[in-house]
Amino acid sequence: MVEMAMASITIFSFLFGIVGFVFKIWIINPLSTAIDNLQKTVDALAKTINREQERTTELKIKFAEIDQKAKSAHNRINEVGERLLLIENKCNNCSCKDK
Repeated sequence: MVEMAMASITIFSFLFGIVGFVFKIWIINPLSTAIDNLQKTVDALAKTINREQERTTELKIKFAEIDQKAKSAHNRINEVGERLLLIENKCNNCSCKDK
């Protein structure tokens, strides 16, 4: 009777081991592969996001520099316009033009 119980336990253990091995091959390994591939994709996306954030920061800095240069250019244009009006007024009031 003990031998029969031991044989049953041995067969059950062997079958359970085979089921576990099949489960590992058919279920666990594909899931592990899928998780690894997903991790690689997430890592690649994180790198892309970081590069785009750096690029956005660089573009913001360049835009601020260009905006400052444009403001400076507008100020110079306004100064030149004011000087031109001053010169025109002097020419219009000049006594030399009557001669």
